[in-house]
Amino acid sequence: MVDVVGVQPGMSWDDATATVMCSNPLLVVSPENGRGFSIQSYGQKIRQGFNATIAKPQVERTGRQIMAEMQRDAMARGMNARREDLQPGEVKWFVGTMGVPGDERVLSAARKERPADGQDMTVQAVEKALIGKYGEPTQRQDAGDGRLLVTWAYDPLGRRIGETSPLYRKCMGAADPDAGVNLTPDCGIVVSADLRPKRDNKALVEYMMVGVVDMGGGYKRIAATEQALRQADQQRRAGEVERASKNAKGPTL
Repeated sequence: MVDVVGVQPGMSWDDATATVMCSNPLLVVSPENGRGFSIQSYGQKIRQGFNATIAKPQVERTGRQIMAEMQRDAMARGMNARREDLQPGEVKWFVGTMGVPGDERVLSAARKERPADGQDMTVQAVEKALIGKYGEPTQRQDAGDGRLLVTWAYDPLGRRIGETSPLYRKCMGAADPDAGVNLTPDCGIVVSADLRPKRDNKALVEYMMVGVVDMGGGYKRIAATEQALRQADQQRRAGEVERASKNAKGPTL
């Protein structure tokens, strides 16, 4: 199975969180509650993924400082200024999961890294390392301004998807941890890489993002989870009716 720094589709929630935290001792894992797939959970709480970010020191700020930061952020948004979500040497993850409570498993994993100061990596060297791990890509796109997008896509039977396949443009993953993933039974494993260059030197990497998703397996797992939750809810209601039938004294008339 294909992985991103050890995290791979099908891995259990506990194994995935442990693998992510072992990859960097400064990472802190937190459940993601604000995004996920819309499914009928029948009142059950399903863990649909987690984020991992570098732990930040707690700094006391005055109300004036908080207001000043909010004003700076608003001005930056108004001017479409580029905002840096990672400092040099930092990484962040999003791992998507699905399953009945207690048996959630990885559907997708995406990791973003910004090289530390003094540890620059060339776009060419990173691409070579990716090919060394994942093999020859099925797609390679120069997206302009030095940005490079690379994809390794397979069908549900594990066969590479070539340019002549009708799935060539359909089976696309997500390398960015902040991006959503699409699932379809028509595709299998898809690995995506997004290499963003430095503004002052396009040959060097500013950000490296790599993601993997099991599009077909994830689609099936969501359907299986919904079915299992529905059956459990039906059994619960049937059990309540049976107990009520045995224990009820009857109405007072």
